[in-house]
Amino acid sequence: MKLNRIEINNFAGISQADINLTTPVNVILGPNGAAKSSIRDAIELVVTGGLCVSRGIYKKNQAPQLTNRYTNGKMSVQLHTDEGIYERHVTTTGSAGNTPAIDPEIARIAINPQAVLTMKPEDRQRVFLLASSNNSDTEKKIEAHLKKAGFGADIITRCLEDLDDAQKWAVEQRRIAKRASEDYLNSVPSDIPQPVITVIDKKIDLSVINIEEYKKILSQRSDERDHCIADLGAANSELQQIVDEGIKPSKTFIDAIRAVEQQLRDMDLPEAEKDIKAAHFKLENCQTLERKRANVMAECQGQFNAVSNDIDRIDTLKNNEPCITCLQKITTKIKEAALNGLKAKKEKAANEFTLAQKDHLDAAKQVVIAKRQLEQLQQQLTEQTEKKYSLENQLKELKTINAKVGRRVQLTKNIPELEKRQADIDSRIDALITIIEAWVEYNTYHHMQTQADDHIKTHKDIIINMNTLDELLKADGAVRKIANEQLEQAGFDKNLQQTWGMESLKLEADGTITLNGAPIEGACYTEIYRAGVLLAELLSRELGLDFLILDDVDHLKKPLRDALYACLRDWAMKFKSIILLSAVDEKPKLISNDIMCFHWVENGVCETLGQLAEAV
Repeated sequence: MKLNRIEINNFAGISQADINLTTPVNVILGPNGAAKSSIRDAIELVVTGGLCVSRGIYKKNQAPQLTNRYTNGKMSVQLHTDEGIYERHVTTTGSAGNTPAIDPEIARIAINPQAVLTMKPEDRQRVFLLASSNNSDTEKKIEAHLKKAGFGADIITRCLEDLDDAQKWAVEQRRIAKRASEDYLNSVPSDIPQPVITVIDKKIDLSVINIEEYKKILSQRSDERDHCIADLGAANSELQQIVDEGIKPSKTFIDAIRAVEQQLRDMDLPEAEKDIKAAHFKLENCQTLERKRANVMAECQGQFNAVSNDIDRIDTLKNNEPCITCLQKITTKIKEAALNGLKAKKEKAANEFTLAQKDHLDAAKQVVIAKRQLEQLQQQLTEQTEKKYSLENQLKELKTINAKVGRRVQLTKNIPELEKRQADIDSRIDALITIIEAWVEYNTYHHMQTQADDHIKTHKDIIINMNTLDELLKADGAVRKIANEQLEQAGFDKNLQQTWGMESLKLEADGTITLNGAPIEGACYTEIYRAGVLLAELLSRELGLDFLILDDVDHLKKPLRDALYACLRDWAMKFKSIILLSAVDEKPKLISNDIMCFHWVENGVCETLGQLAEAV
């Protein structure tokens, strides 16, 4: 990522700055305390997404602390690059803005790589790993070494992502495995159950029994017990009900039943029904005769009425009038002869009607007598039927009472047998439960013991593997050495290393940096700074960064500084942007230089000077 321009407003010691960084090398000059480092820190704020470790800002909500104290908490930084424009500005809760796609830790190293010198060796190894992780050969070597040690793809992936996190994870897994192993060991009861128990004078070997069969038998016995309890409860309830009714065993019930049965046998209802049937038949005959005589009486009445009508009609005829029947002229003689004949017929018809009426009355009386006889027979049958029904009910009630008497006797005998049976079933169930509970305890113990042994073995294997992984990932471990070998092979800038007399500067496999065989921390200040510059160039190059920032260049004496400037043309071919910060007392003179541009910072403001006459 090439840095083209940075705009700063009210950040730290910078009130306002608009710096053009398009030349390959930009040198920022200014007196001591002129806020040159604020420009570097402003770049760090943007590329790390709101952090600025060099000023102790480790969280985004701390960003407002970086605002110029005269600006009421307002601040903004805008960084123009060949990949786009990125910025950070202060909000009420911290800072906001967009961030380049750079890992925050790599970004911090890119801004201030000399800070790696102040790290602990183990922390420094993490930085070295970041630098070497871009190399596929290193990853292949680490992967091959871990595979040879017996580790799977998950652990290999974890190690390739971050060796430090992988080592912490290995230590944590080892701790968890140790604690789990102890927990499983303590989870097994100290009391060992016996494999053979005695139940109802019978020895049971718990190690060989089929417990499912015992459970099946227990289920069957439980069902038997439930049925027995139900039967016993029903028997007691039934007996109590019979007792509450006051029914007691007695011979009188048998005698009473026999007497009623005899009365029923003595009753002759079929004969009575036969008499009723005959009475019905007689009544029907009488009713038939009555109807016939009623018809005869009606016929006689009709004849009488017809003769009476003829007499009335002839009596009204006048002499010499023609007869309406024969058309013969009526005379007194003929009329009298006709009337006499008709009167004789009328009298005969009247006599016949009187006889028919008498016969009808006799028949009607016979019907009444037959009905009365039928009603009497029916009344007798009804009374006999009701008596039979009453006797049958009485017999039924007597038989019911007698049955209850028999039931009471039977229940009195059955209840003790049911109680004995229940006690026997309860005893068998208790024995089965004792066996099953003992088997469960025995089996649980052995299952827990086996499970604990398996888990302890598994966790012991985990502990061994995690010990191996921890050793590999320690500072002097084989995997760490592989990660550092890449940087050792890449090496420092040979020309500058030789010019500065730093040929003995080396990176050790455990993360230590030595000069003349001694840790760099024991060297003088300028040697430490030169080692930092060489390390900065190496790390930025191996990390694949496109920019390099070096602060405090003024700490180098002029010959050493000249040697650094002499390397910048070669470095400009490796990095798109190089920024140097150096303290000087006065502005230098300007001359032409095709790769460098100089900037002056003073009183919180930065101005561009252009190319300089000589390296400063």
